[in-house]
Amino acid sequence: MAFLQWRRFNFFQKDLLNNTNDMLTDLIKSCQISCSSSGNGFIVLGDSTGSISLVSRNHSVVSFTAYQIAVTHCCKMNCQQSMTTMKTLNNKQNIINKLNFHLVTIGADTEDLVPILKIWAINESVFENQLSDPNVTLSRSLDDSIVGVNNFSNNSISISECIRTIKLCDSASSQLSALAKHSLVTALDVLADSMIAVGFNDGHCLIIKGQLIRDKNLRLKLFQISRSDSITNVRFALNTRQIGKSSSKSFRPMSLSSKDAIVKQSTTLFVTTRHEICSFNLTNREQDVDKLLLDSFGCEIGASCLKSDPKQTDSLQFIVGRKDAIYFYSIDGRGPCLAYDGHKLFLSWFRNYLVVVTTENTGRSVENFKETSDTLVMNQNHITIYDIEKKFIAYSCPVPTVNQIVSEWGLIYLISNDGRVLVFRECDIQTKLELLFKKNQFSMAIEIAKNQTYSQDVLADMFKQYGDHLYSNGDFDEAINQYCQTLGFLEPSYVIRKFLDLQRIHNLTTYLQEIHKRNLATEDHTTLLINCYVKLKNEEKLNEFLRSSEIVFDVDIAIRVLRQSGYFENASMLAKKHLRYDNYFSILIEDQGDAKTVLQTFEEMFNENKYEIVGQYLCKYGRLLMNDDPETTTKLLKQLCLACMLKASDETSDLNRNSDDLDIGNDSNTFVGGNPEMYLHIFLNNHSKMIEFLEFLIKEWKRFEKFEPEVPMEISNTLLELYMHSYKTDTKNQLRSEIKILNLLKNPEFIYDANKAMILFQMNDFIPGILFLYEKMKTYSQILSHFIGQIDDQNVIRTCERFGEEQPKLWIDALEYFSENFDETKKANIMFIIEKIEQHRLLTPLMMIEILSKPGKVTLGVVRENLKRWIKTQQDQINENERLIDFYRDECRFNNRLIDEIRNKPKVFQATKCTACLHVLELPSIHFMCNHSYHMTCFESYMNENDQKCPFCLPENRKIMNEVSSLENVSNIEEQFQKDLAESSDLFEVIAKYCGHGLFNPLTIFTDDDGILQSAKFSSK
Repeated sequence: MAFLQWRRFNFFQKDLLNNTNDMLTDLIKSCQISCSSSGNGFIVLGDSTGSISLVSRNHSVVSFTAYQIAVTHCCKMNCQQSMTTMKTLNNKQNIINKLNFHLVTIGADTEDLVPILKIWAINESVFENQLSDPNVTLSRSLDDSIVGVNNFSNNSISISECIRTIKLCDSASSQLSALAKHSLVTALDVLADSMIAVGFNDGHCLIIKGQLIRDKNLRLKLFQISRSDSITNVRFALNTRQIGKSSSKSFRPMSLSSKDAIVKQSTTLFVTTRHEICSFNLTNREQDVDKLLLDSFGCEIGASCLKSDPKQTDSLQFIVGRKDAIYFYSIDGRGPCLAYDGHKLFLSWFRNYLVVVTTENTGRSVENFKETSDTLVMNQNHITIYDIEKKFIAYSCPVPTVNQIVSEWGLIYLISNDGRVLVFRECDIQTKLELLFKKNQFSMAIEIAKNQTYSQDVLADMFKQYGDHLYSNGDFDEAINQYCQTLGFLEPSYVIRKFLDLQRIHNLTTYLQEIHKRNLATEDHTTLLINCYVKLKNEEKLNEFLRSSEIVFDVDIAIRVLRQSGYFENASMLAKKHLRYDNYFSILIEDQGDAKTVLQTFEEMFNENKYEIVGQYLCKYGRLLMNDDPETTTKLLKQLCLACMLKASDETSDLNRNSDDLDIGNDSNTFVGGNPEMYLHIFLNNHSKMIEFLEFLIKEWKRFEKFEPEVPMEISNTLLELYMHSYKTDTKNQLRSEIKILNLLKNPEFIYDANKAMILFQMNDFIPGILFLYEKMKTYSQILSHFIGQIDDQNVIRTCERFGEEQPKLWIDALEYFSENFDETKKANIMFIIEKIEQHRLLTPLMMIEILSKPGKVTLGVVRENLKRWIKTQQDQINENERLIDFYRDECRFNNRLIDEIRNKPKVFQATKCTACLHVLELPSIHFMCNHSYHMTCFESYMNENDQKCPFCLPENRKIMNEVSSLENVSNIEEQFQKDLAESSDLFEVIAKYCGHGLFNPLTIFTDDDGILQSAKFSSK
């Protein structure tokens, strides 16, 4: 691309220094400037009188004499020095002097013009003192030896101190013997304080290595670059590169170290002649230097420079200006070139700009230029300042013939041959932006603002203006790109309204995509974007948007919009990806009717142990799936319930192990995926599959010992209903269904609602089930009533035999039945029943005769033998009772007489042996009225505290007293009396017993003062 095609701006202001009091202007007019340099806040100028002048920012000038004849070259050395202390002439005041920088100069001290290189230490503090005190010495004597180091003198204070001199054309030096006797220096460059390069007019290049300030001896190396051309420029390039990851703790430069990369630093010297451009790699100081030819043409003196950016040390370029173009070279070789016709006098790099000074074409041909010398000066030059990176011309104007060009303090100083000084000042950012906005150069303005780290809201406003400009010009594609840069600052609705036109829908899509990429989308944005994809029918972009993991959007809104638009596959894919199972299964079943995919998804989720989710959606959509694929659905339900039971069993085992003896409740019927009852409604229209499912559950239930032994009631009731339904509807297999029902009822692990089952059996007239439930509910009388109603004599007797022990009243009911339906065939049954009634003493003979006589069918002869036996038994009982009465009467008389004797007659104790030890009775002894006697020691061993009763009679007496005292406790005697009556078969005996114990004797109640309060009789309820 040629420079002529670049845009032009006026980003610099040109000023002419014409102040009569300006010291810099006076200096330029007073002498011929021969060289220049800058750095550390100074401009360094060398002149033809041998002086070096230091110019400060306010154009104050301090000069010192460096050479006796002239200064031809100067270059600032980029190194730092420590602070030193020096004294004034009178030795009374200490001054702290800071050596800010060093300066390398080349000039002549003798008439033979032998070039001498000198290194100067420049003292800034003395520079400030010089401005205020002109009597301070400016310079001191120099040593003319080839290489020498001068020590500081205590006699004066100087702005400069020559610390080293080198005579360059010295035939006595073997390193410099190859130089021609009158060789002149044409180029100079310095690399920090370690290397100096000097170019000569005879084609030689001298490299001086070492610590230029500290080392006593330096290494000199001379190269022959060309035999016919002079050196036109030498430039050092210090380049850094990242060459890869480090695998060991190898040495790396500290300033360029990286955790993960090896940084390589290389030093390259670029050398130009009029017909050649080459480079030398000086990185390894121990190896020989190889020359790398970059091009077979060269340039004039001043027409080359080094592009350097401290922030980008890996992008150094050597720039060469020729008549046809400007060429760029890296350390690896030739790079791009920019076509630019014209004779280049000076090239200089300023910040990020390339400054080019060319000759104005005033009518003389190029051949006329070639005929002139290298120092030809035209009447008019032209300066152009280029921004190479952004490709525009920042400034361009004609200038007087240029002698020197130097930059410092953010300014470009141009010194003309006629003694004028032009200063070029870069415009501030705001001025640049205003200028660019006027010319509608928004992209340039934005790029400049970015480089100046403007805030994002300011940049967003620039992007908005740029977008508006492009939109008004009809460049909608580029406009939307600019609007995308405003996201987060500009309200999206401002842009969306502009592109709602159907023709601009692809631009709107781009904008909405960017909104989602930056996580700024709302529900409306997501809806609008998907609608845009639908309108464009761009399924590829739609799928890319939906599958992207970097874009965040409202998934539910997207699914809803896709369903409304008929993109069911996309909607289901999105729902499955983001685990929106409600939407996913709803789309498959309701929109697509794809039951097969739903079942496959359930199987996948089942294999991933997502039992809860599978169970949840089987409950919701199971009936629809059962209609489409009953086999697979039933199989899946079986697997789900079995897996849930296994998991619940394992969890129960763990809980029991951890709980030890703690009483922790455990609902063993609670499954991870829900109770099996949850799925019963799925089989409403498929009874056979429901029976299969429930039978599977009951069968598998027995495998899990950790569960309760009973099957859940809901399952049992449902299966019972299904069996009953099959019993009624499938007449061919009724017997099979009956067996299944009875086996189910008899299964101890099978719990069910007996009341519901009874209603079910009664509604369907299922007699075996009804009888089984009567038996289970212990309503044996209902069983007997059933057989009585069926006039089934055999089962009536069998029922009484089976359940008569638990409910003896069954025999009475059976007696009533047979008496009402008596005939000769039932006589044996009646006799059998009467025997059982007598055996259990259920009825008295009179009551039994009353039952038999009611229907009037049973004759007395049927029970004649029973009556005889009963009468005989009763007579024997009467005789026994009379005997006992006589016995007890005699015993009472004896006891009364004995009591009377004890109370009224003296008692003679005639016992000779101790009742306890049976030894001969000896004194002291004790005698009781019951004719028992004891040794006193024996009695004391048996006697309890405050107990003066006979030890031999005490157990029997205490038993009797306890019975009496228990009967005297009226608070619970009635309850005990009623209990004994209920449990005894002989009520008269119980009543007689309580009467004998005085239950019905008068009850006397005493007050606290031992007075009689009242007397009453106990009466039983």
